[in-house]
Order: sequence, then C-alpha cells, then structure tokens
Amino acid sequence: METQEQLNTTPIAQTGETRICSNSQCVFAGQAQPLDAKHFAPDKRYAGHFRTECRRCESKRTKAYNKAHPTSATANRRKWARKNKDHVNAYQRKRYSKMSEAYKQQQRQLEPTMLQ
Repeated sequence: METQEQLNTTPIAQTGETRICSNSQCVFAGQAQPLDAKHFAPDKRYAGHFRTECRRCESKRTKAYNKAHPTSATANRRKWARKNKDHVNAYQRKRYSKMSEAYKQQQRQLEPTMLQ
C-alpha cells in the first residue's frame, strides 16, 4: 500500500488521467487529452495541478493579448526581466557560449572596417 506522500508525488501522466480543454474554440474541443505537461501547463492553483486550458489555446490567447496591448506586454516582459536578472544572465551566457564562435568570426570580419 502506498503512503500519502507517495500518492502525492506520483506524476499524473502515469495515472492515465485525461482532461478536456475548457476553451470551446479549441482544436481538440470535446476530445480528452492526456493530463501531462506536454498538453497542459502545470499550475498548482488548479485541480490536478494543471491548467484547464490546453497549451495550444493558452498560446493563442497570450499572442492575441500581446498583439492588442503591445506597450503593456513589453512593460510586463521588462518587469519580469528586472526581477529575474540571474535567470536572464544565465540564459544569455548559455546562448553566447553556443554562438561564441559565430560572434568571433563576425567580429573578425568587422575589425578591418572599424580601423579605417
């Protein structure tokens, strides 16, 4: 018999649960999708610890809002970046290390023009 702690840590995807997206305009309207992080965004505030709207619908809704409110969306991104400087810096370091050779090659091509 499993303890309460083991039951709480069992990934929902392993239990075989499914969920129907709450958005009536969803591509998968009325179809049950696996209740996992691939199909629904994790969120502890909701039952089952996943959002009720599938990732595809959430992405469409967010894109539409950002397009309709460009200044608000930009302000929110900048606010988040200021609060999460460590995360942003780590991401930029990782990205630069992957692209460093391309950056160096580009810099070598620009140096002769900068000396003139």
